[in-house]
Amino acid sequence: MNKTRRPCAAYIISFFVPVLIITIIYIFRGIYPFGDNCYLRSDMYHQYAPFMKEFFNKLVSGGSLAYSWNIGMGVNFLPVYAYYLASPLNWIIVFVSRNHIIEIMSVFIVLKSGLAGFTFAYYLGRKYNTRNMLIALFSIFYALSSYMAAYTWNLMWLDCIVLLPIVVLGIEELVLRNKCLLYCIALAICIISNYYIAIMISIFSVLYFIFMMVSTPDSSLGNILRKIQNFILYSMISGGLAAFLLIPVIYAMQLTASSDMTFPQTWIKYFTMFEILARGLMNVEPAVLTAHEANIYSSVIVFMMIPLFLFNKRISGREKACKMILVAIFFLSFNFNIPNYIWHGFHFPNSLPCRQSFILIFLLLVMSFQAFIDIRRYSSSQIYGSFFGTAVFFMFIEHFLTGEDKLPYYTVYLSLLFVALYLLVISLFRGNGISRPAVLYLFFVVAIAEAAINTGSTAFSTTTRSAYLSDNADVENVLAQVQKEDTGFYRIEKVLRRTKNDAAWHDYKGVSIFSSTTNAGVTDYLGSLGFEESMNAYSFYGYTPLTASLLNVKYMLSNTVLEESDLYSLYAQSGSISLYENKYTLPLGFMVNGNLEEIFSTLDNDPFVVQNNFVSATTGLENIFTILSSGSTGSSAYADIEEDGHIFAYVNTDAKSVTVEITSASGITIETKTYDSTQHDRIIDIGTVSAGNKVTISPDSSENAIFSYFAAFNEKVYTDVFKELDAGSLVIEKYSDTYIRGTVDAGEDGLLLTSIPYDEGFSVYVDGKKTDTKAFKNAFISFPVEKGSHTIVLVYSPKGLALGFIISAASLVALLLVIGWKLYRKRHKD
Repeated sequence: MNKTRRPCAAYIISFFVPVLIITIIYIFRGIYPFGDNCYLRSDMYHQYAPFMKEFFNKLVSGGSLAYSWNIGMGVNFLPVYAYYLASPLNWIIVFVSRNHIIEIMSVFIVLKSGLAGFTFAYYLGRKYNTRNMLIALFSIFYALSSYMAAYTWNLMWLDCIVLLPIVVLGIEELVLRNKCLLYCIALAICIISNYYIAIMISIFSVLYFIFMMVSTPDSSLGNILRKIQNFILYSMISGGLAAFLLIPVIYAMQLTASSDMTFPQTWIKYFTMFEILARGLMNVEPAVLTAHEANIYSSVIVFMMIPLFLFNKRISGREKACKMILVAIFFLSFNFNIPNYIWHGFHFPNSLPCRQSFILIFLLLVMSFQAFIDIRRYSSSQIYGSFFGTAVFFMFIEHFLTGEDKLPYYTVYLSLLFVALYLLVISLFRGNGISRPAVLYLFFVVAIAEAAINTGSTAFSTTTRSAYLSDNADVENVLAQVQKEDTGFYRIEKVLRRTKNDAAWHDYKGVSIFSSTTNAGVTDYLGSLGFEESMNAYSFYGYTPLTASLLNVKYMLSNTVLEESDLYSLYAQSGSISLYENKYTLPLGFMVNGNLEEIFSTLDNDPFVVQNNFVSATTGLENIFTILSSGSTGSSAYADIEEDGHIFAYVNTDAKSVTVEITSASGITIETKTYDSTQHDRIIDIGTVSAGNKVTISPDSSENAIFSYFAAFNEKVYTDVFKELDAGSLVIEKYSDTYIRGTVDAGEDGLLLTSIPYDEGFSVYVDGKKTDTKAFKNAFISFPVEKGSHTIVLVYSPKGLALGFIISAASLVALLLVIGWKLYRKRHKD
């Protein structure tokens, strides 16, 4: 094939075509600035945007990347950074306005998609020593595959998709030319950018290295051992270079629910290979929230090219066998639980299935390119046989896939149409009737049309930008007022939130969190108190006056007017947002009985009983909640109110929302309220209910059962509890992201209980002497304090950070020494 006159044209096209296609989709979707929409899908809405805003705030304010008080009452920020934010490209946000964080994230997606096309083209160009325009075509397929359509919103994964071709090229350089630096640096950047997806690339690197050793045999045992040595050495250096992030992350992940790595004991098969292959057709709905379906589409031309790859006599039998074995390994890993578990870092993914499928897409496209560059060497029977075999397979898919697996007819016929168009292009390319450039242009038209149609129909669902930003200005106004007038340490929460990470988005110290790095101990403890929680999240939903005070929540943001109460007062207002001040808020830490861990039980299923237990164990007071008798019909739960009171209920149901109806003794409806986000069991605040009325709670669907505990809140007991606990308050004098200093006046020997999530990175000093800490209920930091006045200092440094930096520095030195030694030997030899 002829090379282009301008050798960089293929690389430029491979970058700009995906960029152009996605930009056009942005325009048609009305994504800002082309409309009032934004691309905040799923976790990008709930996690990535708030975390990016927190990262931005830290960069512009000079805050520490080690710790954040704005997420989940306080978290080690390094794991959050390592998992969500470590892309080198993200540092560009320091030059962006805080009002355009969403837009820069959308730009990152466009840029990384273009870069994925570029690196794939670069790999093909280097591997096959060509810059033919065909490499740009196959690069478009890589950059706009169904994996990208499904997971583009996971923008922290995209760096590894961009770097995969470079890592593979580095392995080939290592095996074929004993050049190891490219592999080492590329893999290190992968691990630093996103250690999670880098796990999959690392597993593939081992498999691909074995493939290269087998498919390109070396007769010299010394050379074989040298290559194995180099692969092991430079792989270890790659991991070592990333140790400054990896080591703290490893320690931090021990506190999460993901730390449970119970290896599957039995083999489970998910579906047939026929069903997997069907997902390689055009316009198949991307698998995102399903359990196991793989996103493997890149182009329907792959179905024609893989048979031709096997027919190609210029490709050795070893290479064919090795690559087909690699392909088989991927398909088996999609279809069976144990390899699926291993590929995902010894953990089953929570939705977003088969996250390693981008590697299979890369492999299949490389094999397809190998087949296509020799397209003129095949016989007509091989070409047309491959086409008709593909057509028959598509017809089988239409006929035999039934039920939930059945594909829409237009998916099958659209795929068949494009296979026929590729056959036409191939036929023209092999013939002499039309000039080669004209055929190449036609090929580009067909390929770009396929990629654009599939991406446009399966990717980039949107949400309303103005809705996401609707309360920004008002929240900023009330926060500015309170932060100016109250400079102490306190937490703020939303009565009705948009996401569990609103505090990170708005830059205030909050309680709620939704993150893969969530502390499992805190999650379990808050769940026992009646807060909303799940495997990787907990939130302020489910609070009571007591638990809000225990968690140091001094102010609450609300977009509705709260019921009048002696417990809180209106502090500030701006537009639709009101800021209320809790009158009884305990500080970040306070003194309790030294034996509280033993005498306070959280084992009861009723969170009102658990809260009563806490009050009794800490103050000796009883019945802050009066437990009410209640009943359940399965489709509803109810309680008859015998005395006027402030009523709370703990709702146990799978329903996403419930309706509370308050009726009089004669059955007349007095009030109806709806509560959302009830599928994760939690307490709801029903409000003041008069004696003689009945409270009935019903789920949003009759298919969902419901069970509830009801309790009346005793405000007098609560104020007495507050006074008792507040007497041993930790008075904060100075604080920063990683430092707290305060004083406490302990009336007797006891335990200083904080609402800081337990983390071994905290060092606690009492009067300058380091003190051992304990995880109270496996959740919060606590430590013993003797009777008297004391100065308390807490200093934070992520556990493993120092060790990680030492390993990274040593790895860098080792790499430089190896490079220097090789240069010395080469110069000496010359």
